[in-house]
Amino acid sequence: MHIGKTKMNMLLGVLFFCAIALGLLGRLLCTRSWKDYAALRPECRIPDSIETVLYDEALDRLCVCYNNANRVNVYDGAGTFLWSVGTPYLRNSEFELLDGELVIFDGDAYCYDVIDGSFLGLAKEAELPVKHTTWSSMETRQVGPYTFDSFEVCRILPDGSRETVVARPWWHCLFLFPLWWAVAMLAALVRGVLYLLEKLRDHREAVRQPGNEEASVVFQSREALFLRNYYRAQTLVQAAAAALLPVGIHFPPAFTLGLFPLVIHFIGSGWVLDNKRDRLVCERAERAEVDLWHTLKLATMVAAFLAVVVSVLLFH
Repeated sequence: MHIGKTKMNMLLGVLFFCAIALGLLGRLLCTRSWKDYAALRPECRIPDSIETVLYDEALDRLCVCYNNANRVNVYDGAGTFLWSVGTPYLRNSEFELLDGELVIFDGDAYCYDVIDGSFLGLAKEAELPVKHTTWSSMETRQVGPYTFDSFEVCRILPDGSRETVVARPWWHCLFLFPLWWAVAMLAALVRGVLYLLEKLRDHREAVRQPGNEEASVVFQSREALFLRNYYRAQTLVQAAAAALLPVGIHFPPAFTLGLFPLVIHFIGSGWVLDNKRDRLVCERAERAEVDLWHTLKLATMVAAFLAVVVSVLLFH
């Protein structure tokens, strides 16, 4: 069934904004500030993803920690729920087991007895003998015979198979922020590709004149020629940056020196030149050429942004 251009753009726009809304709703549902941090609570059922898992083999305590809710559920090794606590809102706090104590910290450290969950007192992060933030990768986290992902904790059996001991409901996936962020970005990317194809089609139709076999544009407007040349040069520089930034992320000073001027120039030049483009008076073919390179300028900046995001996710 054929879907018109306007309807397709509308569908993509609705998908983009709905995905953003659902992602933010998930964050809203997960984020909590537990002011009564000494109180024991029922098992946390907030649709938050598991940040980390800690296991004390000697005491047979399995701690499942949730970042946005700033909450910890504690089980025995078989997955039987025992108790739960939450601390005041500290999103991005750290979790640690130290000498039979569960410690939740980010500046202030909230200490609990890992056996029964009784509150032991407040300390300062700097006073702790070990800091979770010093761990450089998932492999350095000691979770004993357990493995975990965002929604379940599994015990690794002697034969190598896995037995689920803690599982979150499947519908929690509906509020997973990274999922909806990816959906929103995909919708925006598809919309951008369709926009680029539209500009390519407009350009081809505008320059296809009788007797112009080469389909080239002869500029009469000096302002249109300047804008076309500037956008073309900017496109080439940004395309090169999109290719080089993933390499530069391994060299932080060079990465920073390359990224920030690129972004500042994009914003500044866009504010100045796009105003000129809006007021431009020229032939249709000239306008189509300027609009095409303007679109390519936007596309290569998006490519550079995506290159940075992917590089950060892969290497950090």
